[in-house]
Amino acid sequence: MQVIRQAYGKLDKNRDGRVTLEDIANMYDASQSLEVRTGKGVPEEVFKVFISSWDTRKKDGIVTLDEFVDFYTVFYLLFLRISLHSLKRTRTS
Repeated sequence: MQVIRQAYGKLDKNRDGRVTLEDIANMYDASQSLEVRTGKGVPEEVFKVFISSWDTRKKDGIVTLDEFVDFYTVFYLLFLRISLHSLKRTRTS
């Protein structure tokens, strides 16, 4: 949990306790995403999708610490599920 709080703190550049779309836009270059580089998306749309996965509890353009923790909890659980699935396939091969 401390690592997640530290990551959140890095996004909160002005230290106001809130991470805004502007804070994230300054750190995330959507033009470098796979979707944009392969011509399947435009930076503006890729950014909207990216931020929508974080700004979940209240769609207000602000990612709270709770929303940030939710995002990384889901991400971590998905990572574990994929890892366990891969491990099972490796053992049965």
